Amino acid sequence: MYGIQAWDEVVFRWINHDAAAPWLDPLARSLTGHPLFIPSLVVLGLGLLWRGGPRGVVFVVLLGVALLVANQLVANPMKLWVLRPRPFAALPNAILRIGKGNPLGSMPSAHAMNTALIATLCFWYYRRVGRWVVVAALGVAWSRVYNGVHYPSDVLVGILLGVSVGLLTLGVAEQLWRRSVSRRRPRWTERVPSLLRPAVRWEADPVGST
Repeated sequence: MYGIQAWDEVVFRWINHDAAAPWLDPLARSLTGHPLFIPSLVVLGLGLLWRGGPRGVVFVVLLGVALLVANQLVANPMKLWVLRPRPFAALPNAILRIGKGNPLGSMPSAHAMNTALIATLCFWYYRRVGRWVVVAALGVAWSRVYNGVHYPSDVLVGILLGVSVGLLTLGVAEQLWRRSVSRRRPRWTERVPSLLRPAVRWEADPVGST
């Protein structure tokens, strides 16, 4: 544990101090909590539910479930169990560039976890756009360290949790769809045989055809 903490502090100081630049400050603040982020997600989600077809509906529903599980059953309990002080509360020379938040909520980074989760599902269902979302998620992870609110290991664990919850959600949802829904609502699975590729059959066999 001492070795991990020492590594954490060295890398944190390099990102937070040595690699800092005035032109990076507004970028890091924007990546870590832009006021339009949540409204944009809501508008995008509503648009996908309305015009995104089965793929859009599946993506939005699974993303909502995965985010709820990740935050309420994974990140929040882990923060309360670990109670790791944030860098600005533990290191006297840490530069804090945004609001403090809970000083004992450092491990894991919920921002890194949530953006990694979004990137995982987006990359699965929308590969071209997903590549850019992955880059944005990495930028958010970097910004949490740069802004002085997380150690590098906090964001690494957050990324691993986000990817893991995303993949687990896909696997569980697919199994439930094939085993439970197929027995109770066979017509649904005829139209959408797989949640992993939900648009293939729907587009080839539109509603109303025989």
